[in-house]
Amino acid sequence: MDLISCLFETNALKVSKYDKPFIYKNNDMGPYIYKMHHLFGSENAANKLLAYINDNKNDKQIFTIDLLKIIKEKYSTDSIYNYVINHIKENILRLVDISKIDFISGGERRDWFFSLMIANLLGKQHLTIYKDLDIMKFDFVGVQKVLNLHNASIMHITDNLVKGDTYKKFWLPATKKISGKIKWGFTVANRMHAGDSVLKENGIDSYSLIKIEQHFFDEVMKLGFIDKNQYNMLIEFIENEEKSKKNLKKMFYK
Repeated sequence: MDLISCLFETNALKVSKYDKPFIYKNNDMGPYIYKMHHLFGSENAANKLLAYINDNKNDKQIFTIDLLKIIKEKYSTDSIYNYVINHIKENILRLVDISKIDFISGGERRDWFFSLMIANLLGKQHLTIYKDLDIMKFDFVGVQKVLNLHNASIMHITDNLVKGDTYKKFWLPATKKISGKIKWGFTVANRMHAGDSVLKENGIDSYSLIKIEQHFFDEVMKLGFIDKNQYNMLIEFIENEEKSKKNLKKMFYK
């Protein structure tokens, strides 16, 4: 098993045909779509878990406990999810002195697909961060709302990193208001945009499982998941996204 195969098998990463780019929400066009939460074994399994989160997340006193039960069961039975989580864990152990980490955190909603299981495996308490800036501490026995973290050091785990907007709007304000410090950020997929700069500006060391850059797509093509035309389209998009979007629109509407 390898990570790239997991991405394509679960539709966590989809690459368009050369002449049929994907249409994004803002009516721009692009050559790929990525949804890292699909690495929860399959697209169907991920969608079911996301629906469960949406339906239950507001019951904050028990939600994290019940969610971990579901995630642990998936980790023990699904080879893809198990592989991905273990891969994240091994990278963290290689890159960071975990004795310095006081808490692992994850933010509403897709971060929780990864952060809870990693916290469990590393033996760290989990901070479940909501977009209303509430933080619930889970010590794997019970859950309680956090009012003061007393300068605790946090590793925040995210499903993806693009411009760092969720850090600026939610995760940093939520932790700062209760005297917590995010010192490390680990993301499953890094788009290699402005996100790393946002983390650096806030004193956060940034780590990634996947970097969406040319080297990554070199490997994707070597494994036969894309052809040369798709590869060229992807590299053009990485090198000059705005120009690529215009060219894709011209081709699509000609």
